[in-house]
Amino acid sequence: MTRTVTFFIALLWLFPAHAAPLPPPPDVAASAWILMDADTGRVLTEQAADEALPPASLTKLMTSYVLSSELAMGRVSNEDMVNV
Repeated sequence: MTRTVTFFIALLWLFPAHAAPLPPPPDVAASAWILMDADTGRVLTEQAADEALPPASLTKLMTSYVLSSELAMGRVSNEDMVNV
């Protein structure tokens, strides 16, 4: 048993595990972006992620669409307070 454990320790010492090299960040046509691991929340890569920017037009359109749907279903009202 001791010889087997010694053998495996020697193998680990002779062939250390090497981390795979990280690929370069993607080329994104945006002034700021962030890529996070959905399970851990760990930031994988980012570019100007902390820079304050106005929302994109699609964001405004989708917010308006979702809010209109929620108003129509009665889940929210025009008097509801929203913290931003």
